[in-house]
Amino acid sequence: MEKLRSLKVQLVKQFLLLYAVLLAFLLARWDLSGAYGLTFGTLMAALNFFLLASTLEKSVQMNPHRARVFVTAHYFIRYALFFVVLLIAIQRADMNFVWAVVGLLIPKAVILGGNFVDIFRRRFNPRKT
Repeated sequence: MEKLRSLKVQLVKQFLLLYAVLLAFLLARWDLSGAYGLTFGTLMAALNFFLLASTLEKSVQMNPHRARVFVTAHYFIRYALFFVVLLIAIQRADMNFVWAVVGLLIPKAVILGGNFVDIFRRRFNPRKT
């Protein structure tokens, strides 16, 4: 359980680092609507990430049928949250929709980027057995 907690903390730090880099880029260009959209999308993506982690932690302790129903219900709730976030982002004049979508994709980028880094590390620096 401690390993899972440390993984979540590590991922959140990486989310924040990528968010800070993108936010600095937007603020350097003085794109406040982009910064607002990025912030909104990133906050909602972090909430979605924690909802997913919570769902998985709880479902592991359930019997298979109940866990399937529980995970499916929460799956639809999380995607409804995505829909609401995108709907709000597209309707707000002071928020850049594209940067809100980028903010929503930050956790996926961090996780996939970490996997690619691990693949390259293993390929170019194999452990000698």
